[in-house]
Amino acid sequence: MGCVNLRESDDHRTVEAVLEQSEEAENIDVEFIQKLLEESDFRRCKYEDSGIHQLVSAAEALLAEKEQNDINLPISFIVAKRIDAQLSLQLSPDKLTATAVIRSAYGGRSIGPNQLKQALEEANIRKGLKSKEIKALLTEAHHATPGTTTQKEIACGKNPEHGQDGQWISDVKTLRQQLSKPKQREDGTVDMLDFGEIITVKEGELLMHLEPPTPGKSGFTVTGEAIPPKPGKEVPFSPAEGVTLSESKDQILATRQGIPIEQPRGMRVDQIYTASKVDLSTGHVTFDGSVVIQGDVSDSMKISATGDITIGGSVYYATIEAGGDIVVKKGVIGRQPENTKQFNVDELNCQLTATGHIQVGFAQYSKLQAAKDISVEKQLLHCFTQAKGLLDIGRGPKDRNSKLIGGITQACKGVQCANYGTEAFIPTEIRMCCNYQELIDLEQQISKKLPENEQLLQEMLLLLPTYKDLPKSPENIKKTKQLTQAIQQTKKLVATLKHKVRKLRLVRDKQLSSAKMLIGGKIFPNVKVHIADYPLKITEEHSGGGVSFRKGEIVYDTELR
Repeated sequence: MGCVNLRESDDHRTVEAVLEQSEEAENIDVEFIQKLLEESDFRRCKYEDSGIHQLVSAAEALLAEKEQNDINLPISFIVAKRIDAQLSLQLSPDKLTATAVIRSAYGGRSIGPNQLKQALEEANIRKGLKSKEIKALLTEAHHATPGTTTQKEIACGKNPEHGQDGQWISDVKTLRQQLSKPKQREDGTVDMLDFGEIITVKEGELLMHLEPPTPGKSGFTVTGEAIPPKPGKEVPFSPAEGVTLSESKDQILATRQGIPIEQPRGMRVDQIYTASKVDLSTGHVTFDGSVVIQGDVSDSMKISATGDITIGGSVYYATIEAGGDIVVKKGVIGRQPENTKQFNVDELNCQLTATGHIQVGFAQYSKLQAAKDISVEKQLLHCFTQAKGLLDIGRGPKDRNSKLIGGITQACKGVQCANYGTEAFIPTEIRMCCNYQELIDLEQQISKKLPENEQLLQEMLLLLPTYKDLPKSPENIKKTKQLTQAIQQTKKLVATLKHKVRKLRLVRDKQLSSAKMLIGGKIFPNVKVHIADYPLKITEEHSGGGVSFRKGEIVYDTELR
């Protein structure tokens, strides 16, 4: 017969189970030993399975009175061990964060504040320490299940605050700002066709002042290293008509009377033509400057200006051409063609062409072409629309009533609208990345020049040692110098060609990945969408989502935002 008692080793690192002779019989098995440990002060120690099984085997032998003479009682086996908690520190590659990981103790010593402090000092982690997180980590790890890991971010550095680029700040009210706020009547209502007296500037008047770039603020790593900021960039001044730069180079001044027009990196001053309307009584308008029409532009009239053109009313079957932006507060309306079954661009008799942006209230049976973005407040019906930037239809992302129906739309960077097509399945064509093939053609043209220049470079490099071995006469020295210069020029040309090819490929890839057609409402069947040369025909009604290019194909995605 035998019984088992537990005792701790003198160094307090192991727990022994002692098998002793006893008159009372105990059923000594694995479950019995584990229960004995769980009910003792050693319950959090790490159990040693090998020692437990050896003890059980010895007890079974004793009970069966087998090999009894070979067992000298009492006999002890190590059935559990005390293991101290283990601490490791993980530093992020950029040294901006430090994470402490603690594996909880098996009945051994927990990690204390002093031990963690020493580890931090050894790892040189000394800035951005989080005292609350450190305290919480030590507490959680102390009470955690033995052998489990607890981790927390205990130190955090600071990214640098990069400097702000310099910028030109307007000191005058521009034409666009004035036209965005029509005149208020005495009764509080707004007259959409009355913008009040057009504000002009005088010669010598201050238009803009320069806000210089800022240096930024340094950041730091958790190891105390400073992270320098990127200083802001200087903003250049773009010379334009009607303005000059002050002697101090920090002010833009008007050199003539006119209306101020803000543009990238500066401002220009346009002469201005204003009229209440344009019709047969006024004749066509051709003006070197900007044009403001408070009312409508009538049938068959033409306005051409080198600056911006702003129209407070509507445009009827007219032609508008601007060297800047075109803004039409109300509608752009062309005549409905006799043949409405097939869309024909040549039959459109109302046309807007802008070197800048186009902004209209709505448009139908018209041609809109802009070198930048086109925005439509309400709807675009049966139009030919060409924007080298974005086409945005509606009054923001939450507008569910905007419509794009019929016609052909070309928007290089993407389209945003609520509803596309109709329940009547009117053919509607939308194209994005319209210049994709042009980029491919240009890349191929440049690539064709590479082999001949690379071959020429190799031939010259092979020839150079021969030139250097020639007698050092003035003529030979001159030839060697000329060859060396030609080699350097060809190397530069080859590098430039390769850079252009890489850049064109990046531009193409970026166009494909960024082109999106966002759907705020519904898209109906018979809408055809193209991204570059990749087509997608909508064959069933969808709500929300959008169309994009993904993994080599054009797809409709319900989750696209």
